[in-house]
Amino acid sequence: MNLNDPRDLLWMAGICYGISFVVGMLKTFRVEIETLKNIPILAIACGFVIQTRALYLRGLEVHG
Repeated sequence: MNLNDPRDLLWMAGICYGISFVVGMLKTFRVEIETLKNIPILAIACGFVIQTRALYLRGLEVHG
């Protein structure tokens, strides 16, 4: 995995958002696991940072 390739970074961001979605669905169905309490916000924050980096690198590639 190349961390300077925007496509790889966008896949990683999508995985972070997917993890957040799955944990949010578990919490919706009242699955009470104490370790999952802060996972959604951390996954969204990581996804945002990774996605921002990927879009920056993509902009450099296309000279936009």
